[in-house]
Amino acid sequence: MNSNIIYNLNDKMPFKHIFLYGVQELLAILVATLLITSICGVPSGAGMIGAGLATLIYILITKGNSNVYVSNSGAYVAPCIFAFAAGGPIAAAIGAVVVGAIYILFGLIFDKFSIDAMYKFLPKPLVASITILIGLSLIGFVPTYLEGSGIWGTIVALLVAGIIAIVMYYGKGKISTLPFLIAVSIGYVICALLTLTGVAQLIDFSVFDGIKFIQVPSFNFMRFTNIDTATIISVVIMYTAYSFSGVCEIIADHQAMSVVIDYDLFKHNGIKRIFYAMGGANCISGLVSGIPVTSYGEGTGCTATSRVANARVTAMASILLILMGFCGPIQALMMSIPSCVFAGASLVLY
Repeated sequence: MNSNIIYNLNDKMPFKHIFLYGVQELLAILVATLLITSICGVPSGAGMIGAGLATLIYILITKGNSNVYVSNSGAYVAPCIFAFAAGGPIAAAIGAVVVGAIYILFGLIFDKFSIDAMYKFLPKPLVASITILIGLSLIGFVPTYLEGSGIWGTIVALLVAGIIAIVMYYGKGKISTLPFLIAVSIGYVICALLTLTGVAQLIDFSVFDGIKFIQVPSFNFMRFTNIDTATIISVVIMYTAYSFSGVCEIIADHQAMSVVIDYDLFKHNGIKRIFYAMGGANCISGLVSGIPVTSYGEGTGCTATSRVANARVTAMASILLILMGFCGPIQALMMSIPSCVFAGASLVLY
């Protein structure tokens, strides 16, 4: 394990630290999670709960021996939109289950070879280039976070990014491990002051109007309808074609996390278990939200900056994400965070 890591995978942690770092990881992965949910036209609550459950399934199958976060995948935006348009929620669920089955199949295949042999089949430069393209496709959305926020929104975004960097490099003790939580909190306070003083309307406080404490989202499985065979075939073909990039992303993200925590996740979990976990995660997410999921580089970035690599933190972030999907006030609070604040955090994460 990396000696610079404060809490390694299975270290005991005080609950207050699990909660605190869990909130920070939640903020780190929330941007892309909600972005993909919005692009695919899925209810935000279902998107959050699906991602949270997917991560918990992943942690369960890997027996807590991996802190990789799993959430809505940008690699499957095109087939996901196609599936919803062509056959509705049931088509999207079928697509996600197909992805899950393919990952399990890859797990079985790779289990017969060493990790080095896997990289001969999927060379590292190829894996890296595909992963970079996926990341670049997401970073292209960062400017859209600033639309409508004007010059003040840009200033806040740059300020948030600057605070993250300052806390990372100049913070002392525990403060240095909470750059995203501190920066997002400060950014939110600044936006609230600018909004309340009438300088710039950056926060929409109307999201708190008429909210219920418990809100049950429209889950994907609640909207199933009949689907014809031709549509099923087209969905299966399209998701199968896109799954190759998903496999590369999973390999790259796990390899990156392994370097950060100095613990080979493939070696200590086995390639088969990792891909089984990703397969199970996709099946549950497909039923709940209809969106395929993948490992998140944002989680790796958060681990690298906080130096906390404990699976309990990842689980806490997932539980909080699920509660957000059901709890109106918490969901409203998170939804009220201005997009310009997320833009600043994304500049560092992506």
